[in-house]
Amino acid sequence: MRTYDNDARVPTPSTSDRSDVVRWSTTSLPRDSTEKNSIGVPLSVVVRPLSANAACARITDARKPDRIARCTSCFGYVSAYCVVDHRGFACGTCASYTPWRDASRGKRYARGLASIQDLPEIRSETYEFDVAVEEISLGGGDAAETEVLEENDWRRRAVRNEANGMRMSNGRAVVAVVDLNEADEEYCELLKLALSSAMEALDGEDARFAVVTFRGEVLEAISFRDLECGDGHTERVSLTFFDSNPNPRKHGFIRSVRDVVSGIEDVLTKLTPDRKSVIEQAIETLIVSDENSVSERIFGPVLEETLSVVEQAIDEGLISSARILTFLRGGPSRGVGSCDISRLPKSVADVLIRESAAKPTLEDFEFASREAEALMFPAHDYYESVGERCLLLGVEVDVIMTCDEFADLSTLAPLAEKSGGNVSLYLNSRKIPIVGDVYRLLRHEKAINATLRVRTTADLEIANAYGALHADKAYSGLFHIASCGLNDAFCFDFDYSTSAGLEEDLNRGHPKIQVAFEYTCITRDVDEHTGAIVAVQRRRRRRIHTCRANIAKNPRDVYRHVDVNAMMCVLARQTSLMACEEGLTEARRALVDWFLEFDANAKRENTSWPELGSEIVPRLVYGLLASKVFYPIGARPDERTFARLRMMRLNADDSARMMYPDLRAFVEKNGVGGNENDDVYHIDRRSTMFARGRLHLRRESLGETNGGILFLRSADELVVIYHDAESCPPPFGGPLDREIRRICDSQTLAMKITYVRLGLDDPAPADALLFEHAESEFTTMGAGLEGFDAFRQFCRLQMDKTGQIA
Repeated sequence: MRTYDNDARVPTPSTSDRSDVVRWSTTSLPRDSTEKNSIGVPLSVVVRPLSANAACARITDARKPDRIARCTSCFGYVSAYCVVDHRGFACGTCASYTPWRDASRGKRYARGLASIQDLPEIRSETYEFDVAVEEISLGGGDAAETEVLEENDWRRRAVRNEANGMRMSNGRAVVAVVDLNEADEEYCELLKLALSSAMEALDGEDARFAVVTFRGEVLEAISFRDLECGDGHTERVSLTFFDSNPNPRKHGFIRSVRDVVSGIEDVLTKLTPDRKSVIEQAIETLIVSDENSVSERIFGPVLEETLSVVEQAIDEGLISSARILTFLRGGPSRGVGSCDISRLPKSVADVLIRESAAKPTLEDFEFASREAEALMFPAHDYYESVGERCLLLGVEVDVIMTCDEFADLSTLAPLAEKSGGNVSLYLNSRKIPIVGDVYRLLRHEKAINATLRVRTTADLEIANAYGALHADKAYSGLFHIASCGLNDAFCFDFDYSTSAGLEEDLNRGHPKIQVAFEYTCITRDVDEHTGAIVAVQRRRRRRIHTCRANIAKNPRDVYRHVDVNAMMCVLARQTSLMACEEGLTEARRALVDWFLEFDANAKRENTSWPELGSEIVPRLVYGLLASKVFYPIGARPDERTFARLRMMRLNADDSARMMYPDLRAFVEKNGVGGNENDDVYHIDRRSTMFARGRLHLRRESLGETNGGILFLRSADELVVIYHDAESCPPPFGGPLDREIRRICDSQTLAMKITYVRLGLDDPAPADALLFEHAESEFTTMGAGLEGFDAFRQFCRLQMDKTGQIA
């Protein structure tokens, strides 16, 4: 490597660029594997590629992606941690020197050192640029150009259809697959509103829309034929499923949708403004309740038929991608992909809790654990293979389940996981937020068909990866991701590549990590004055983030710089994976053993952060043990599956709230003092409302706030607690109202918001989250889970016993 000139510098990233794209479990890394094993802190990171908190610099003047400089040794991108001069740069990860002429094409870096240091990729930790852009829609141009033809003018219609068929479309299709088995009137009304919100979310796009329903053995689809005639004529395509043939390969529909309609565009109609009312009227007549409908669901055959329609539309150039929204009322029970939902008419947990007069024993607890373990595994891999097929086609499938009974969600979930869709689970109630959630699914920013490249310094290597990603078989450090939302995160474990551990000379004192996230997203250009959508584009983007850590001087330094939320996020995924492989009992035991060792090591080092061992970590561990994922009683099997799926995607902070909800008391005070490192939560710069520190989840904490307003927030629920009934609910546009709206807007799915006035309203919503005071349903469990105090006492006894043995 060549020596640097005297004018070579390492640009300092902006202080406002402190994002949570990458969060280390500890920012002071153990020096070698021996020190790492003795400390008990995992050497891991939590990567949140689309973090909204990142101060991401947008590079707009790079016409081609090869204009951004890359290292010729490790192929990493130039970053704020590279040593740069006017002739080239030294890579921040591998330390190799690359001249500018070899690092990129063009003359981007030929304007002198001062100009180079002002470039976004040199000044920022996070930056992104477009790789490719294609127009999906140009506002409402398609609707304006549509010519109204007479009903009998078949010649001109044929000429226009042929001309339209020759143009390849960049738009997408949204297909709603609706289960109407045992659908009552309230549920049908919710579905109609949900489909209307889906069409509203596609406003401005060159999109196509289709509705497919199934009830019993009949599949029905809406055929929007000759809508341009002006009469809004629609028909129904009806198919009947049969499985009476002794050969299972001949089971299916007698005819296909393609055999009934004249063209696929009859079913996948363009979603123009003048057609929305016609589509809504057709949905109104198609989705009706029927109390006499049977409960057998032919979801597998219906999904196959829907995919064949979408696949033909892609082959004909009508669309380039699709998203299928599946609204289900229960598990499939007939045809290909059916599940044996009758195998669990009543779970052991329900029997023990609701029907048994005596408290369950340890044997009952273990029996319930074995039942939960068995139901965590899919009954078959049919939907996993269909999900992989959808991924290759560019089709996302969302599983939206509304059911109170067992529906075998663990078997259906791989369909959404593999294809890049979402899984939603609702109770059968009219208050479910399904309408807003459907709008959010289609409208929120989301990355699809993504790849994540993780590069580290030479003395670190990736040991394990956790989350909805798949490692590339050819390239190490490269991972494929079907979809990624703003709050989705992925975890990586690191190990040392050599026995020497971290070398300061190689890392210049700071181990570094760089993530390159390439993804496809849909963006909308909105007119600032009218608010109308001017254009919709599909963009292929690449986001680069580089950060660094320190090498710890001693074990105490490691504990002092632990990020508790990031550490517990990694441990939650490790334990969840162990539960799938070795069972819930072994996973719980391993988590308790880790905490005992971690707590003992932290106290042995006399760390200066007492909250690490005595306040924060034990509560997060107890909350994880008592969660729906690991606690076998109190949650339905589908709820446990849904909670596990969410835990494997949540970012560090939301994952911590899922284990131990965040309780804060907000008060108003001008001029908040204190150290900037204190745990002070400000609402925004315009308000003097703030909260200092988190409170313990006990009823006593509610009375220690001196009349303040409390926010009790979990991963999917927000309880606002008032001492003064006159200020409930908060004034519209006020600081608390703005904060509630900000929290709700940051979530992919709608949060449940409850207002509780102490002494006037039912405190059950708050008591359900204040679980430190709650007692277990068990007389003994052998792990101190009769309550948080019992858990702490159990841990003390175990540590004393270990100390006596030692």
